[in-house]
Amino acid sequence: SGGSGSRRGDSSSSTCSGAFALVHTLHQEGVRVIFSNPGTTEMCIVEAIDEVNNRAAASSKASSEGKARPVRSILCLHENVVTGAADGYARMTGIGCGALLHLGVGLSNGLANIHNAKRAHSPMIVIVGEMATWHRGKGAPLDMDIMSIARTVSEKVFLPLSPSQLERDTRNAVRYSREFDVSSSQISVIVAPHDVQRQSIERASGLEIAKSPATTTTTTAAAGMVKSLSSQSSGFRQSLHVMKALGSSASNTPLMMGMKMALKTLRSTSTSAPSSSSSSSSSSSSRTSSNNRGKCALLLGGNGLVSRAFAEHGGLEHAQTIASLSGCELICLNNFSRVDRGGNLPPVARIPYFPKDAMNFLRSFTSIVCVGASIPVAMFGYDDHISELLPPQGGGGGSSPSPSVVEIKTHDVAGCL
Repeated sequence: SGGSGSRRGDSSSSTCSGAFALVHTLHQEGVRVIFSNPGTTEMCIVEAIDEVNNRAAASSKASSEGKARPVRSILCLHENVVTGAADGYARMTGIGCGALLHLGVGLSNGLANIHNAKRAHSPMIVIVGEMATWHRGKGAPLDMDIMSIARTVSEKVFLPLSPSQLERDTRNAVRYSREFDVSSSQISVIVAPHDVQRQSIERASGLEIAKSPATTTTTTAAAGMVKSLSSQSSGFRQSLHVMKALGSSASNTPLMMGMKMALKTLRSTSTSAPSSSSSSSSSSSSRTSSNNRGKCALLLGGNGLVSRAFAEHGGLEHAQTIASLSGCELICLNNFSRVDRGGNLPPVARIPYFPKDAMNFLRSFTSIVCVGASIPVAMFGYDDHISELLPPQGGGGGSSPSPSVVEIKTHDVAGCL
């Protein structure tokens, strides 16, 4: 396998292999789990995992900061198990992990669950071994166009051609995977040629103990909004107070403009809405237009459906506070990635599956504010020819006009809420 190249990174040397640089960078960026189904072109990476862990243990003994957590490699017997486990791990923890696959055939075998992870916005770094740069395109039995396959599930695909570029691309791949955006995935793919993994790179000896990566936080103005909400008296004076604060302290960024529109929407519908959410049922299909007419809905996605009891980045309790103050309904897409329930957590209505039912449900609201969720689209094209479940306001036919829609573009759903 040529795995001996990864052993160049001994403690007395100022050089290491590209594979060691890749794993070392993952460790520095806080990645602690790699689900793997490796082959010949990934053996350097497998050995580098052991070497990085050995260095981390040695570094911890000489450090007052305590033991550095190792990179755990979990062998899976099929590529779709690799990618499915990585997706599940990322959904439940909110922490990005690695998925190590063998060439284009391994990537193809694991593609279905990578697609699921893409739709669920699960942070994942997919590492695919590739033929040596000088052997690519020569017609070898397992030679494939990996880049084209990878681009079907990720906008961030890297093909490093040197060890230093491999190190840099790995760091960027991890950081890209942490950027939540409803319009793109949190999947990064590193296509690592076999010879690049084995080549040497100059670097300082020793291994830094990686600390937990800092999570993205919302802007200072948005944090001020939350503080203002918690310090004011109950009722919609909170919204009015925050509107004034936004007007004086926040720039007209898309995030802040969306927040302003959302607060206006909540305020304008408050006169016809009750002081708290009127329904305790989580079944969206049982709701009628008469129950919701005149109300605003808060369409949640991403971390907006996660409780702080299970994850530090959760925002469901923040949404619950908004609903209790405004009387808005909490709803989510039919194909959500995760939603926490039970205890004192609020019920979240799921948009019905079939297009006509979904449109009738959504039209029962006068306004919808989307935070961390995309505009809903039908799962399939049925005979009713409905694709967009929220056509332009006033359009789409039917007895009720379409609701007005406010989309808040943010990388930090919990902070925004």
